[in-house]
Amino acid sequence: MRGCAFMGNTRPNWTDRCALFVQGEKMGKLKTKRGVAKRFKLTKKGKVKYSPGGKSHLASSKKTSKIRNLRKRKTLAGKKEVRFIKSMLPYG
Repeated sequence: MRGCAFMGNTRPNWTDRCALFVQGEKMGKLKTKRGVAKRFKLTKKGKVKYSPGGKSHLASSKKTSKIRNLRKRKTLAGKKEVRFIKSMLPYG
């Protein structure tokens, strides 16, 4: 007789795991990279927006227009970068 997931030390096979899933066993959750979640947000259309760095200190040597432009949120342009960031933010 084939070993079941609940009998002894035998390892459950694929059909036993599927039976557990059908019975209501929950699958594992994906983890969000917290550093990425703090720095990037997703828009409703799926674009990645972020706040550019460089405005927190040494502002006296920067032009006023430069600091004003650094206040605005920017969107990520590269497709590879967007895909990489979205992979670290599985739930948006």
